[in-house]
Amino acid sequence: MPKNDRASAPAAPTYTEQQIADAKENVCGAYTLSKDEVTLNTHRPNFDGDPVGSLASAALKRFSVYAAGDYLLDRLAAEPATPADLATAIRSLAELYKKFGIHALNDEPDSALDPIRHDVDAEIPKIDGLCK
Repeated sequence: MPKNDRASAPAAPTYTEQQIADAKENVCGAYTLSKDEVTLNTHRPNFDGDPVGSLASAALKRFSVYAAGDYLLDRLAAEPATPADLATAIRSLAELYKKFGIHALNDEPDSALDPIRHDVDAEIPKIDGLCK
C-alpha cells in the first residue's frame, strides 16, 4: 500500500483552563517584575560630574531595559499556554525593550529613542488590562 506523500500538520496543542490560568499568572508576574525593574533602574541618579558614576548609571539603565525584554521572552517561551492576546502584547513589549536597549547602548540621541519610548508606553496599559 503506497504511503500518503502529504504530511499532515500536527494538531495545535490544547490546554486546560488551569494551564491557561497558570500561564497567565506566571507571564503577568514576569511582566510586573520586569516593569518594576525597568522603572527602578531607569530612574536611578545620573551622577552628573562623576564620569565613572555617570557611565555606570547609564550602562545599568540601558542593560536593564534590554534584560527585561530578554527575560519576558524567556518566560513567555516557558509558558506555551499563555492566552494569545497576552502573548502577543508581551512579545511586542519585550521586543520594544530590547530595541530600546540596543539603541540606547549605541548611545543614540533622544530623537531616536523617543519613538520607541512612546511605543513602550502604548503597550503598558494594554498589558496592565490583560493581566487584571
